[in-house]
Amino acid sequence: MNCSKCGHEINGNIKFCPKCGTPVEAVSEATEELSNIEVEPETTPVEETVVEPETPVATEETSEEEAPVAEEETPAEETASLFGDNNEPLFEKNEGSIFDEAPVAENDILGDAPTEELTQNQIPASQAPAADPAMIQQPAYDYGTPEYIPEAPKKKFNKVWLIVIGAVILVGAIVALIFCNFRAAFSSPKSLMKNALVGYVEDTFDKNQAYYDLRAQTLKDDGKQQVVDATVTLDDGFKDLLDNYDVDMDWLESAHIRMEVGAKDENNVGANIYGGVNGVDVISLLYLAQMEDEAFYMQIPELSEEYLGVDLSEMSDDELSGAVASLDAISQMGQISNEDLKKLAVKYIKLAADELKDIEKDKDELEVDGVSANYYTLTATIDQETSAAISVAVGEEILEDQELKALMNIYFDYYGSNPVFAESYGISSTDFEDWYDDFLDSVEDMVKEQKKNLRNYQKHHDGDTELAELIVYVNAKGDLKGFELTPESEDGKLYAYYPEDGDEFGMEIGFVDGGSESIITGSGTKSHDVINGDFTIKSDGDEVLEIEVIDYDEGAYEKGHIIGEFVVRSGDDVDAGGDIATQMLANLEYDILFDSSKDTSKCTVTIKNDSVSFATINLETSYGEVELMSAPSHYLDINDYENEEKYADSMSFKTLIANLKKAGVPSEYTDVLEQYEELIHY
Repeated sequence: MNCSKCGHEINGNIKFCPKCGTPVEAVSEATEELSNIEVEPETTPVEETVVEPETPVATEETSEEEAPVAEEETPAEETASLFGDNNEPLFEKNEGSIFDEAPVAENDILGDAPTEELTQNQIPASQAPAADPAMIQQPAYDYGTPEYIPEAPKKKFNKVWLIVIGAVILVGAIVALIFCNFRAAFSSPKSLMKNALVGYVEDTFDKNQAYYDLRAQTLKDDGKQQVVDATVTLDDGFKDLLDNYDVDMDWLESAHIRMEVGAKDENNVGANIYGGVNGVDVISLLYLAQMEDEAFYMQIPELSEEYLGVDLSEMSDDELSGAVASLDAISQMGQISNEDLKKLAVKYIKLAADELKDIEKDKDELEVDGVSANYYTLTATIDQETSAAISVAVGEEILEDQELKALMNIYFDYYGSNPVFAESYGISSTDFEDWYDDFLDSVEDMVKEQKKNLRNYQKHHDGDTELAELIVYVNAKGDLKGFELTPESEDGKLYAYYPEDGDEFGMEIGFVDGGSESIITGSGTKSHDVINGDFTIKSDGDEVLEIEVIDYDEGAYEKGHIIGEFVVRSGDDVDAGGDIATQMLANLEYDILFDSSKDTSKCTVTIKNDSVSFATINLETSYGEVELMSAPSHYLDINDYENEEKYADSMSFKTLIANLKKAGVPSEYTDVLEQYEELIHY
């Protein structure tokens, strides 16, 4: 029947329309049919259970205290909970009911749905169990009445969902792992080449960052103190070599030179240089440059107590040596950070890579010195149109790049402050703004020309003349493992290969220009950042040098330290010459051992031939406080010729002679100096 007010279809024995609430009096056909159903009497008692009005979710766990439910039989306790004493249905599913009950099978009213046992405290007072535990009947509530809202049952979290969620996470992790390790298989050729080039540049800068930053820090205004100590120890092999030329140098065990460079501030830069033999300082040179006052002072304490000085403002730029000018600008290089250089390089590589087109993707084997691996190959042909597009993209960025300008300003301060450097490095002006404007003018002219060429190529479709070919090798992760750049119009090639097979790796870097070629090639192993290997340097096919790498710690280098051993020896194709001495020198090998920390760098070079050692050079660089000379109150101006005589009169070799004798220098050398001492004071 239908509601007399809203027309909603009404099924079942209810008193109010479930849609509009209008009272109705009707009995549905379904109710009459259900009233004729015979229910078999129960034969077994059941546990006290309250059946919730809403069918529980089928996936909830069955309580451990409940008996298993048969698949096709309806338990007596559940049947009784659905009908009253006269087998009348307590509730029916109505189309407009406020509860959306899940559909059930025709012969499985509650079927596999588990019931949830409530404790006595959880049962509402209105639903308290009757005294007779054999049968608990659900009160016949009127579900059409809006005031009745039953309490939702509390549900337990299903372990199935934990399994599902865990499976989703696992699948996601596997997909991410596959993508990261097999990125090359899913990436487009253009993005793969671009990312490989960018990744290689970033990785190179990152590996050098700690070492670069550590060294740059020492060049800043508050840390320019540096001590370099070099000692050469002559071993038996070198003395035997001198004996072949009738030179007796048995008294000479070692010679050393130590240089201390520092700065009191930006305007006072100087150095102390000491030289000696057999561990004794024999002679020294002290100098100080005052940049603001444009003055330079020097003293050799072992020869004279007088200071020599010069007014730099009276000298032309050509008369100044590059050393003094560079001391003033040395701190400028410390202002260029490794991160700044990386950002600049990455930006322009991306601009160039974005203009590459029609990149072909394939697979090929890369082999160097017996180590081979299969990699993806990405081949890009750079034609006239592509070259013009790259030039325009890069040039337009340069014209607006303030970061580039800042770095070039530091470059100018370092090299442009010294005319000797400026000419060598293409700096034509003493004013940075003028020099940079000239640079931008040349870039702007280039951009205009290439834009014109690009329009013509695009209009006439004649810019397909090949200029060069770029091949990039990448592994499954997308990491660069080699590249080739081959100009089409020239007989040349620039390439680098890095195949890897487990812990083994090969390396070959080459430059070919016409009939000339220079190559370094070899192979080795890398385990836990420690590298061992053998490499050869070739020139035009001849083996010039052999380099053995022993326990080089790449991980330490990334922290700013050099640790490892390098043995350099002559190649098989080096001509040793005719005489014995030349043959001995040609067959020498140089064992170079590096060991460095934050404040100290040590390098030991052992020069030997087979098992015979000729000499050992110990080079140590440290950073710390350096005590420089102070500006003298009186000095002799070397521009005044009269001061030359004054300085000669002040000289004495007594201290120098005493130091030489202390070092064990034979009298045949000191006697000569004593004669000079008598002559200058005659």
